[in-house]
This record gives sequence, structure tokens and C-alpha cells, in this order.
Amino acid sequence: MLLDGLVLAHRVFNHSVNYRSVVVRGVATSVTDDDEKLRTGWPGHDDEYDDLTSIWVGVIPVAQVAGPPQPHPDVPGDVPVSPAAGAWSRAHAAIPE
Repeated sequence: MLLDGLVLAHRVFNHSVNYRSVVVRGVATSVTDDDEKLRTGWPGHDDEYDDLTSIWVGVIPVAQVAGPPQPHPDVPGDVPVSPAAGAWSRAHAAIPE
């Protein structure tokens, strides 16, 4: 699931999220090894050592960040963003290093 936006309304029961999701079908297997559950890092290359000198391999980090708040089209331009929404947006706007 990818979160595309927090939908903030006047009443708590009208808050929502904009998101994208996918359902994957197949046969699942249980992952029981703790190291396998937490695996991150570099791609394996045991049998491709010679290729490391001519073909780039590595990791491209991906991060989700928040953009600036976008008011509903019916909200007058002089209505400020709520302090909580503005703070959340600013706190999540930077890409982690």
C-alpha cells in the first residue's frame, strides 16, 4: 500500500486517506529465520565478481515524504492550515539521510 495523502475533514469520522494498493495472489511460505525477516543490504554477487568492474550494482533508497498542505477548493484563501496539520506536514517533508 502506498499512502498518497491524508484527507482531513471538519469531523473526525470524515477523515480518510488517499492510497494505492495491490493484491498479490500466490502461495505464501512462512519466514521463520530472524535474519531473513530483517534482510536489507547489497545484492548478492558471489558468482558475478568479474561483472563488478563493468556493471554498476547497488541500492537506490526510496523514501515517502509529505508535500505542502492543499486546501479544499471551497476553503477561502485566508483560512490558515491547522497548526497540527502544518506541523505534521513540515515534520514529514524532509527526506531522511
